[in-house]
Amino acid sequence: MPSLSLCKQCSQIPFDAELKTLRSEEYSGPTSWSLGTFGELRARNCPFCELVAPMCTSGKSSWDAFTPPGDSKVVVVEWSSGSFKAACFDLGSCICISGDLDDRNANYATAYYARTTFDEFIAFENIRRWISMCDQEHGTYGSECRPTPFNPAILPRIGKRQLDFRVIDVNKMCIVYAPLQCKYVALSYVWGAGKGSRLVLTSQNEETLMQPEALTNAQALIPNTILDAITVVRKLEEKYLWVDSLCLAQDDTVELQECVAIMDLFYEMAVLTIVAADGEDAWAGLRGVEPTPRQLNQRVRKIVPGLNMTTIKDMDGLLRRSTYSSRAWTMQEEIISPRLLVFVDGQVYFRCGHSHYSEALNWPGKPLHDLLNSVGSLYYTIFSMSEASFRTFSTILMYYMLRKLSYESDILRAAQGMLRKFSVLSGLHCFEGLPPPLERSLLFEKSLYFTNPGLNNFGRREGCPSYSWTGWKSPSVYSHFLEVSDICNDKAVDDNSQTNSVLRGWIIWHCKLEDGNLYRISNTGRLRKSLLPKPEDSKRNARRKFQGIQVAASDIEFGIVSDSSYPFLLFWTICINLRLTRESQAKGFMPGIVNYHAMDRFGKSCGTVKMDTIVPEMAEGKFVLLAATDDNFWALMLVWEDGVAERRGIVQLSKSVLDRCLPPGPRWKAITLR
Repeated sequence: MPSLSLCKQCSQIPFDAELKTLRSEEYSGPTSWSLGTFGELRARNCPFCELVAPMCTSGKSSWDAFTPPGDSKVVVVEWSSGSFKAACFDLGSCICISGDLDDRNANYATAYYARTTFDEFIAFENIRRWISMCDQEHGTYGSECRPTPFNPAILPRIGKRQLDFRVIDVNKMCIVYAPLQCKYVALSYVWGAGKGSRLVLTSQNEETLMQPEALTNAQALIPNTILDAITVVRKLEEKYLWVDSLCLAQDDTVELQECVAIMDLFYEMAVLTIVAADGEDAWAGLRGVEPTPRQLNQRVRKIVPGLNMTTIKDMDGLLRRSTYSSRAWTMQEEIISPRLLVFVDGQVYFRCGHSHYSEALNWPGKPLHDLLNSVGSLYYTIFSMSEASFRTFSTILMYYMLRKLSYESDILRAAQGMLRKFSVLSGLHCFEGLPPPLERSLLFEKSLYFTNPGLNNFGRREGCPSYSWTGWKSPSVYSHFLEVSDICNDKAVDDNSQTNSVLRGWIIWHCKLEDGNLYRISNTGRLRKSLLPKPEDSKRNARRKFQGIQVAASDIEFGIVSDSSYPFLLFWTICINLRLTRESQAKGFMPGIVNYHAMDRFGKSCGTVKMDTIVPEMAEGKFVLLAATDDNFWALMLVWEDGVAERRGIVQLSKSVLDRCLPPGPRWKAITLR
């Protein structure tokens, strides 16, 4: 261990043996200290600076790449809750006392002690202790941390047949049908491209794999991560493991479709979910689980006599930068599971609805931090409430759209479990990934700053509708106003009332499904068989001024809209034309994306059109009004081809636009939107 002298800046901190001064109740001195700039800090031969420098990152969140800050960045460390932290650390990471101590005295409550060394294999008695503490302290079955055991009867029926719920019996090493009130552990992992063939459950081999020791005999074809997860379940003294590749028949398209739609249940009702984030694919294994060893080197420095210190990296920072967190399918598995056992960076962490434990701590029974102080508190508490709001949906979308898919066509399927959970909590049914009212959920916009550099953020996603976020490759977000605003009928609000915090709508929404049938979309998102929409239906919901606007001849009859691989939206609303002028590209915006100013016939700007994609130079744009406040209209910019429209942008237009738009003026128009 290097023996160095403290620099002038670090000498200001009252370091002493076991940090007794800082931990004393009588201490009343400063609790934060400036160490100078990052450039100065990393150039010093100071033991404390050598711990601080590698922890500093320029990222604003744990999703950003871990890159050092600029040399001019001033680094300030703070003594807080038993460890040293800094604003430029990943939130939750810290510097603390290092020492392999066995004594369990009350002094531990005032500081964190981290291990100096890690065993080659994980000590599972610590993990069992974490789970036991959660069981004892966080309620009974049905509580936030302990779900009601899975009942196979809740699985959907296909005709007269109920879907089978299978699990792996880790003692018999075979697939079995789950018993009633089955307690099982679930595995969340990245499939990856794989190395050669792998064993999966099919309708042809199901009978064989249900024979005792069938998985032992086939283990050469089973990815290491699954084999290690079986070992973990045994070590935790549980009996059953659920793994999608071996518990869902991969050649049964009906079973897969039905189970993907309720994927939230498989993870929500597991007693524990193993998160395998320690590698690129399913063959990486779980480091520290026999027979997959680990070698971890702790950075330890002697600060002063009697005080060695080291670093603890927070699970969230490690997890967010892993391949696991880059994949779309794993998000719902992670946030819906009530309890996680996370394998990442060679270490194991436990997270439940209340606490977060790390084996890096010398005292495994002391939480690394409670959930409210975690960097992932927003992320992990998306579904912690008994209800869900539009902001819940917006938060799901913000995180989900940063992730990657091997197949772009899976964009909605990989989120179905989360959307189903949202529907259960909110009472709203999503249409093509959009919760009602559509006046609000159609008004997403491209996130130009909150993006993932590793994604292709441009253009349309083929096979998905332009009116939904699923139809675009770029991350989509909603304005704060839309997240929190109330929705009401436009006609119900008096023209003289002050309701600028309320979004006023008038459209009666219909859709034509892939099978050609026409449905009305209710206020809760349910589909009701319907006749063709008429302009009078929407006009009746609008303010008096709107009711006098003329109805335009339709470009295409609703009834002869051609079939599609996804539903079309059909509705009547007010359409206007406005001139367009290019806006200079702002610094930090996506390269190639140019927004436009919408201009009235007098050359006055009515609003800035936030474009969804790169579009050719345009002199004029067509806009359809979706909703209004006292001061503005919310509208989509559309382009038409053969009478069918596609979305190209979103804009807030000034209240006077109806009187100042281009000829032929405002008119009610039948819109077929794909």
